[in-house]
Amino acid sequence: MTYHRHTDFKFPDNEKAKIWRYIDLNKLISLFESTALFFARGDIFDDPYEGQFADGDIEQQTHRYAHVDLEQHAYSCRREVGINCWHVNEHESDAMWKLYLTNHEGVALQSTVKRLISAFAEDETQDVCIGVVEYIDHDSAEIGMGNEFMPLFRKRKAFEHERELRAMVIRRTVDDRGNARLVRGPIPGKGMLVPVDVQRLIQEIVVAPTAPHSFVDLVSSVTKQCDFDAISVRHSTLYRPQQY
Repeated sequence: MTYHRHTDFKFPDNEKAKIWRYIDLNKLISLFESTALFFARGDIFDDPYEGQFADGDIEQQTHRYAHVDLEQHAYSCRREVGINCWHVNEHESDAMWKLYLTNHEGVALQSTVKRLISAFAEDETQDVCIGVVEYIDHDSAEIGMGNEFMPLFRKRKAFEHERELRAMVIRRTVDDRGNARLVRGPIPGKGMLVPVDVQRLIQEIVVAPTAPHSFVDLVSSVTKQCDFDAISVRHSTLYRPQQY
């Protein structure tokens, strides 16, 4: 199966919780045309601490992990998996609009945790795990080696505003007897596409509050042309003047 609920990664408290992905028009068109989500390789993110073990792990290395080169191990793990990020929030976020869009012409895909899970197709060559990112004091915390990919679900407290939900794809190989093993080694390029049911995934497309009305019409037109007209498109009312 593609989706696998992994107990090591913290699952959201509510499957109906709203999640958002803020993207530009080109990425929306790419999603429509490929019917797949892009999972970025874990080592291409800007945060230099991405997927790193915490200082507490390093302090324990000589006692518990003497046989492991933590830095090299973390480096290898980051390159082996793909990550797709969402923002957990009941409402759209002004901060996320400003953080993830370089101009006024962008959209937010609104979904739910349950919709995201159900959107993945069956594929024996990969597992998709989902978990909320936990924010830690990297100077004192200890992540541990219980799961080698756990550092990818831990970030510094400076990023708490992201309220991030991560979907992580792990590649597998299956032999003639049906036995599955992890595919070790880096994902080629910058990441990989994972097929999804777009209609099931997206509950609504919200156009950036600062976008002109003509851009709203363009997004609606593109959505219909790609045969996803059942997905509603609306202009964000975040900056709408107060009515008296």
